[in-house]
Amino acid sequence: MDKTVSERLVLIQTLNKLPKSTFSEILFAVNPPAGSVSGSSSPQSSRVDELLEWVESPLGPGLMSLKAVLEHYNIPLTGAQSYKNPVIPKPPFSLSQSIRKNSLIAIGSSVAFFIILFPLLLGGSDDKYKPILPEPNQENTKYQEIQPLLDTPPDLLSVFKDRGEDIAPINSNGSVSAIALIREIQDRYPDFNIVYGTDNITPQGSNVGIKQVEIGEIAIAISSRPLTEIEKRDGLQEVAIAKDAIAVIVHKDNPINNLSIEQLKQIYTCRVTDWITLGWQNANNDPEPFSIEVINRSSESGTQEIFQDRVLGGEAFCIDDSDSNEKNFKTWEKDETTPVVRNLSKYGIYYASLNHVIGAKGVKIIAINQINPADQNGAYILNGDYDLSRNLYAVSKKEAYTNVIEFINFLLSPSGQQIIYKYHVPIYPYNPE
Repeated sequence: MDKTVSERLVLIQTLNKLPKSTFSEILFAVNPPAGSVSGSSSPQSSRVDELLEWVESPLGPGLMSLKAVLEHYNIPLTGAQSYKNPVIPKPPFSLSQSIRKNSLIAIGSSVAFFIILFPLLLGGSDDKYKPILPEPNQENTKYQEIQPLLDTPPDLLSVFKDRGEDIAPINSNGSVSAIALIREIQDRYPDFNIVYGTDNITPQGSNVGIKQVEIGEIAIAISSRPLTEIEKRDGLQEVAIAKDAIAVIVHKDNPINNLSIEQLKQIYTCRVTDWITLGWQNANNDPEPFSIEVINRSSESGTQEIFQDRVLGGEAFCIDDSDSNEKNFKTWEKDETTPVVRNLSKYGIYYASLNHVIGAKGVKIIAINQINPADQNGAYILNGDYDLSRNLYAVSKKEAYTNVIEFINFLLSPSGQQIIYKYHVPIYPYNPE
């Protein structure tokens, strides 16, 4: 029997025999995207199959990562039901004491603790937890040149007015781009007591998160777009925590490696509807139409809003018309990436946060105006040379809870930026060891 098939069968047997509550713990730790696995009311065997399907998908972490998570929870890979309750370490410092005494966190000594312990905590999968961009080296010096020039983080006590009270839990929502970042902080630093998205499972996008902060439903949002002037006048405050990029992806067999902003605009306004116009040579007189299958993000997505502003110049997207012979344009209903990537056709095109698509099987990231966001260790994102670079923001009310300020301060600290480096591009000094 093939080794992978054998490992899969062992995992199926193990997961099927777990109590429902323990399976939910494993599901939370592995963190499949919303909608990939059915709710707890479904048969566990179906949920196990769905989990494994995602784990082995192009964006999944792989079977070895799932095994590592089970080992961390002391669940033997034999189908046995004996296991120990999971133990998640507390932060190696007192957040409240540290931040209340200082306007900025000084916790560089915890970086070594974080680097050493995190791979042990959730299995250390090279597939899932490696940085989205490689560390600077002699062949890629661009980021090395920029790192020492990074700004000093702002003093949040001058940015926010401290309410002088905490809130528990810290309910939050926002960008799908930040899922991996927030999940790691939840796992590593449970004392923050932060909940992200509906039922701590499904973030609903930047626009929803910002609105919920405004009306007081949540305390903080992570947004992939800046606040509008109206939102600022309504009492909201933003703080940039990282640089991110919108990556444009096509099928791996698509020979197109670069598009200009203008060509991208023509695609998403349906002025150009076939790949041959953009340079895909039909050398064999293939009868296929080469029609571009255009996928747009949900209107809930802050990424869609940034894309529309930067690429379309505020012009309207093409109208959905999947039945038309002249165009094939679809707006995805939910703000998500994995299902789109998994089903992207040979002639498809989509856009998403870089950390959601880098290394994904079956697709490739193309350059925009001759610059690929994944090149040069993210330096082109940091210095703004890549036209679809953007900031990732923490958004709260100007009069914010004390522990919300502490949480944002942590994100700006060397240890917080070190975590951010796994999923985005840090904008403040950290320890690239």
